[in-house]
Amino acid sequence: MTILDKRKNEAKEVDVDELLIQEEGSKRNLGGLEKKIFAVWAFLGMLIQLYSIFIGYFTTQVHVAIHLMFCLSIAFLMLKPKKERKSHVTEKIPWYDWTLSILSLLPTLHLIINWESIMSRGARPTSIDVIFAFLFVILLLEGTRRAMGMALPIIAVIFISYAFLGQYLPDFLGHRGTSIARFTSIQYMTTEGILSSPAQVSSKMILMFILFGSFLFGSGAGDKLMNIALSIAGKQVGGPGKVAVISSSLMGMVSGSASANVATTGQFTIPMMKKMGFTSTMAGAIEAVASTGGTLAPPIMGAGAFIMAETLGVSYLTVVKAGIIPAIIYYLCCFIIVHFEAKKLGLTGLPKEELPSKFKSLKEGYMVIIPLMVLIYLVFTYYPIMKAALAAIITLIIISLFKKETRIGIRTILDSLINAMKDVTSLALCCATAGIVIGCISVTGLGPKFAFGLSYLTGNNTILALLIAMVVTIILGMGLPATAAYVVGASIVAPALLEFGFKPIGTQMFVFYFSCLAQVTPPVALAAYVGAAIAGSNPLKTAITASRLVLVSIIVPFIFIYHTTLLLDGPVGAILWDSTIAMLGCTFAAIGLSGYFKTNMLIPERTILVVGGLLLVLPGLTTDIVGAMIVAFGIFYNIKASKKNTSAA
Repeated sequence: MTILDKRKNEAKEVDVDELLIQEEGSKRNLGGLEKKIFAVWAFLGMLIQLYSIFIGYFTTQVHVAIHLMFCLSIAFLMLKPKKERKSHVTEKIPWYDWTLSILSLLPTLHLIINWESIMSRGARPTSIDVIFAFLFVILLLEGTRRAMGMALPIIAVIFISYAFLGQYLPDFLGHRGTSIARFTSIQYMTTEGILSSPAQVSSKMILMFILFGSFLFGSGAGDKLMNIALSIAGKQVGGPGKVAVISSSLMGMVSGSASANVATTGQFTIPMMKKMGFTSTMAGAIEAVASTGGTLAPPIMGAGAFIMAETLGVSYLTVVKAGIIPAIIYYLCCFIIVHFEAKKLGLTGLPKEELPSKFKSLKEGYMVIIPLMVLIYLVFTYYPIMKAALAAIITLIIISLFKKETRIGIRTILDSLINAMKDVTSLALCCATAGIVIGCISVTGLGPKFAFGLSYLTGNNTILALLIAMVVTIILGMGLPATAAYVVGASIVAPALLEFGFKPIGTQMFVFYFSCLAQVTPPVALAAYVGAAIAGSNPLKTAITASRLVLVSIIVPFIFIYHTTLLLDGPVGAILWDSTIAMLGCTFAAIGLSGYFKTNMLIPERTILVVGGLLLVLPGLTTDIVGAMIVAFGIFYNIKASKKNTSAA
C-alpha cells in the first residue's frame, strides 16, 4: 500500500468547499428536483457556449452576454447569500434566490435580442437600457460578493462612486463627472465596461481550459499527478516538502487557482510533511507557496495569461514563453529552501516501500501526460487556443477508452460539463466586475492621472516607482483571486509604468507576478490561510512564513522589467547567460534565507549569501563578479565552520 493510499484511509476527509469559503463562497447542497433543474441549466449553458464558440460564431458581445447570463443565474442558485459552514443536509433554494436568478436573465437577454438595434443607434441608451444596465450592475455585484467575497465589489463601488462624484473632488483627482446615459453606454452597451476583454477572455479561452481541467480531474488526474511527484521526490531529504512543490506545480498548471490547489494537494502533502518532522506552520507555508507558483506556471498561469495576451494584443504563446523562466526561478527557490530547511531539521525522506515506482507512476499517468503534451505542442505551434484545448479534451477521452478502469463514459462527460460550468461561474463574475472598474477608469481618465501622480511622487525615479507599484498591486490583490487582482492592477498600475519607458510585456508580467504573490502576503493571504486550516497552524504565522519563503523571488520582477531577457525577449546568448546567472543567484540567496548549507549559519553568514546571490541576479558583469566572490566567501566559510564543528564533536 502506497503512502497515498494510506493517507486516503487514515486521514479524515477534508471538505474542499469549506476550506475555499473565503475565496469561492459557500455552495448549496441541492437535492431532488432542484438539483436536476440546476444540472440541466448548467449543462445547457455549457452546450450553448460551445456551440457559439465552434459552430454558431455569434458576435463577441452576444457571446459574452450569453456567458454572463448563465454564470450569473447559476451563481444565485448555487451560492448562499452568507458565507457559512457547508451543510451536509439537502438544502432548498429560497424564493428570493429564484427571483434573483430569473431577474439576472433580463439584462443579458435584452442585449442578446436587441444587439443590432443597440448598435444601429450608436449605443445611445434609452430608458429601458438604463434600467437594465443598473439592474445588471447591482446583480453582478451581489453575485460577485457571494462568489468571491466583499473585496472586489467594494473596489467596484468605489470606482462607480468616483465616476459620478468626480466633480466634487480636488483638482488632481477631480473630473467633470459622468452622466447616467454615458455610464450606461460605457458599462452595458459597449465593450469598454462589463463586456470588455476580461469577460471576453473568460467566455472563451478560460472557459475551454477550465473544461479541459474538469475532464482531466474527472478522469482521476489528481492521484496520478500525486503518484508521479511521490515517485520522483518522495525518498529524498525532506521528501514530503519536495513532493508538495512538484505536485502543486503540476496541479497548478492545470487548475490555475492557488487556494483550490492548496485545498486539493494539501490534503495529502501537509499531513505527510508534519509526520516527517516539518512544523505545522512550515508545512502549511510550503504548500501555499508551491500552489501559488502554479498560477505563475505555464501553460495556464491562473487564467491571467489569456487576459494578458488580449491586453497586449499578442499571441498567447508570447505570454506563455515569457512566463517560463520566472516560473522556473520561483520553483527553484522553493525547492532549495525546502531542501535546506529539511537538512537543518535533520529530516529524511519517506520509506521506499511506501512509494510508488517511477515506471509504474509514469505508465499509469499516461492519461494525464499525453493530453498535456498535446496541449503544449499545439500551443507552441500557434494552433488556435480554444481548438487546442478541445483537441486535448478529445485526446483524453480517446486515450481513456483503451482501459476499462480508466474509460470516460457518458456520465463522466456530463459531470465534467456541469462541473466546468460551475467552476467558471466565480471567475466569470470576477472578470465582469473587474470590467466595471476598467470602464470607470476609461470614463474618468484615472489611468493618466495615476501615471502623472506616480511620476510626480517619485521624481521619475524608476526604482521607487516600481516599489510603489509593487505595494499597490499586492494591496489590490489581498483578498482577491490572482486573476481578479491582475485585471484591476493592470488597469491602474501598468499604464503608469509604461510612462517610465518599460516594455509592455515586462510591465504586464510585473503586475501579474505580484498579483499572484498577494495570495501568500499577509495580512490577507488566501492560499496561506487554506494551508493553515489543513495544517492546524496559526494563519498569520503561516502567511508570514510563506512570505519569507518567496522573499528571494520578489527580486525577479525588478530584473525582468529592466532586462526582458528573462522573459525570453532578446538574443539567445543573452537569454542563456542572464537566466543561468539569475538561477544561480537565487539559489545562493535561498540558501542564505534557509540558514543552512553544511551547517547552521549565523546572521552575518546568511546576510553574505543573500547579498551575494542578489548581486548575481542583478544584470551586469561587475555585479556578477562581485556577487560570485561574496558567495564563494560565504560558502567557504560555512564549509570551514562545518569541518570545525565535526572535529569538535
